[in-house]
Amino acid sequence: MNRRISWLLLCCVLVLASATACTSKSCADRLTDRFLQSTDEYGNSPLHTAVRNTVVGQNTVGRNDDLARMLCILDAGASVNARNKDGQTPLHTAAWAGRADVAEVLLAAGAHVDAQDIEGGTPLHTAAWAGRADVAEVLLAAGAHVEARDTKIGGTPLHWAAWKGHADFAEVLLAGGAQVDAQDIEGWTPLHRIIWTEHVDVAEVLLAAGAHVEARDTKIGGTPLHWAAWKGHADFAEVLLAGGAQVDAQDIEGWTPLHRAAFEGHADVAEVLLAAGGDPNANAPDGRTLIQLAALHDHQELIAFLESVIR
Repeated sequence: MNRRISWLLLCCVLVLASATACTSKSCADRLTDRFLQSTDEYGNSPLHTAVRNTVVGQNTVGRNDDLARMLCILDAGASVNARNKDGQTPLHTAAWAGRADVAEVLLAAGAHVDAQDIEGGTPLHTAAWAGRADVAEVLLAAGAHVEARDTKIGGTPLHWAAWKGHADFAEVLLAGGAQVDAQDIEGWTPLHRIIWTEHVDVAEVLLAAGAHVEARDTKIGGTPLHWAAWKGHADFAEVLLAGGAQVDAQDIEGWTPLHRAAFEGHADVAEVLLAAGGDPNANAPDGRTLIQLAALHDHQELIAFLESVIR
């Protein structure tokens, strides 16, 4: 079956109910080379735009019309791997939009499954950022590299899914062979990345998959618990402690999570850490007590709490 016939069959299946269905070769023949090579102000080709329009503000009939246009543009010879100013291909656009069916069509047309944008992000990274688990399954089935690294933070798609809090996406990646303790350029694992959004459901998925709760970053030698304490995420700290985190682990400066919580004034985290057995009398490496650390930035609520528990 030649390429034109295959696209016409796909078109008929996808847009059978559409009044503008692409049922003959004329729809592709009407498209000029000038149109196919044109771009908008963001560098998007007509194919990028057609893919985006399959989801933006459309009812079912409208989406079918835009699928027909997309197929006609492909049939007319548009480059399926065209790049916009961000280096993204139409497959990136389909991944962001969550159109698994469109992704399948693009892949069948020769889209590069691991195409990288200007920051090294693949369509799988884009799907991870947007939480499109169904697209991830399509990309992985097409051979997407589950350990691909972006060039901004050296992160894998699992880092991005953890960062954005997509637990179902993380499960798909892990089932597809993602390394649960992969480290980015700062030595952060996906478990570290959760501190930016405090999605404890993702933490539970990672820990269940065997994530190393005592993994150390290369910046301060901190564990995820150090960073949870620093950012003030009490719920995340509880999950980590339940997963076996050492409450008095020291980073490269000799600071424990309690020191970090005291310095930042997070009374709720300090309460969690002390309840888990944290040492209230452990001084910082320079000799300052927890109360003195809290006093540096006048954290009165924390000072009052510490004075009530430290005798």
